[in-house]
Amino acid sequence: MEPCCLPCVITVLVEKKKKQKTWKCMAGKIALTILSAITQPVVVVAIVGLYRTGKSYLMNKLAGKSKGFSLGSTVQSHTRASGLVCAHPQKPNRTLVLLTLRRLGCGEGTSEKDKMFNLPRLCIRKFFPNKKCFIFDRPTQRKQLSRLEELRDVELDSEFVHQAALFCAYIFSNSKTKTLSGGIKVNGPRLETLVLTYVSAISSGDLPCMENAVLALAEIENSAAVQKAIAHYDQQMDQKAQLNKKRDDFCKQNLKESSDRCKALLKDIFTTLEEGVKQGVYSKPGGYRLFMEKIQELKKQYDQEPRKGIQWNLRKRKQHRLQQNAGGNANKESADDGTKRKESSGTREAADGEDGTTGGAAAERARENPPLNLR
Repeated sequence: MEPCCLPCVITVLVEKKKKQKTWKCMAGKIALTILSAITQPVVVVAIVGLYRTGKSYLMNKLAGKSKGFSLGSTVQSHTRASGLVCAHPQKPNRTLVLLTLRRLGCGEGTSEKDKMFNLPRLCIRKFFPNKKCFIFDRPTQRKQLSRLEELRDVELDSEFVHQAALFCAYIFSNSKTKTLSGGIKVNGPRLETLVLTYVSAISSGDLPCMENAVLALAEIENSAAVQKAIAHYDQQMDQKAQLNKKRDDFCKQNLKESSDRCKALLKDIFTTLEEGVKQGVYSKPGGYRLFMEKIQELKKQYDQEPRKGIQWNLRKRKQHRLQQNAGGNANKESADDGTKRKESSGTREAADGEDGTTGGAAAERARENPPLNLR
């Protein structure tokens, strides 16, 4: 991640009306946009000091760059940006946010508003009791100070280079990820919310309250989480609907391919059988048995064919249709034979009936005139 300038995180505007100064704090929109794009937890390092005391140079050293903050040679505040954003050199998956205070060195001030704006400094002194002091020698000769950012380390005073290295090493190893109460790690969007909350409190003349900031942050985070959950749900439902449609399309395509394959196989395998049925090969005595033998042979051949798919049972419908066609002819032939046999049997029964009638009359006469017993 390349260092990125963070211009004007907080700007203090001074308006004069009837010889009275009106103070107003504003959060920089560009800086907030950059902060909101940081997804990793942030390590915030702030450098505070009077003008022309080397804040920008130390910022550039921490960022590992010779440029980023411009270095001037006048007594006027020359800090071009209010911060730098870069990857942490020693802690992976962490973003280093370097901040510097702009336009310090004003008079102490005695008005109530001056005291109100000085109050955060007093709070910092109270709530950050641990201190580590570094004393820096002059980096180079007075004539070279104006081109300090152009000088290499070998051209600087060796003691200053060593002290700057110790300073950077201490900051990198001891600076912790910014954390809120409850162990909540602060990332870019959360830091943006904190900046807006603190600036709003200072502008309204209130003391920045950590609890209020956490509550505001929780409300924003919860709303964002709900929106993210809804978006994720909609996305998953869209994907599921697309998957269902793709599955249906695939099934239809698979069904068509299988049907075409099976129809082609049936046409190729059962053509000879259909021709035999049309020509009446099986419409003769014993033809049905030959037909069923041929069916079983072709059935076995069809079942051995690969890649038939889900429409493999088209063979059963084909076999049933052929059986109906061939069976109808066989049944017709059987019916004709049965009719002929029935007619022949009826003729023989009629003849037997005539003979039976004559014999019956003789028996009747015999009963009426029994023979004489000569004994």
